[in-house]
Amino acid sequence: MGGGSFFIVLAGRVSAITFCNIDSNQLSYCLPAVRGRSPPPPTENCCNVVRQANLPCLCSYLSVLPMFGIDPVAAVALPGNCNLETPSECHGKSPLNSLVSPGHTHNDFNVI
Repeated sequence: MGGGSFFIVLAGRVSAITFCNIDSNQLSYCLPAVRGRSPPPPTENCCNVVRQANLPCLCSYLSVLPMFGIDPVAAVALPGNCNLETPSECHGKSPLNSLVSPGHTHNDFNVI
């Protein structure tokens, strides 16, 4: 999956990375909408991030979201809450059955 390189990059002094076409600095826009028991709807800034994201790529990482305090159910709901179609790759996935697929490469992560 390349996850090891992801954590190495985070430990280094890198100003930003892109992950599934999202700049890591922009992830904070969506955190309120995917954390807690009753998260608020996503903001327009969050929806702009979701619109540019590679959603099928993100859906393949649902199993790791709880490690970062992110509710996978709320994360899967983001596209719909932003008036976008939820990719078919996200349907039926849960943290228990969406283990990161072995086909991922370092191309999911780009240092900028």
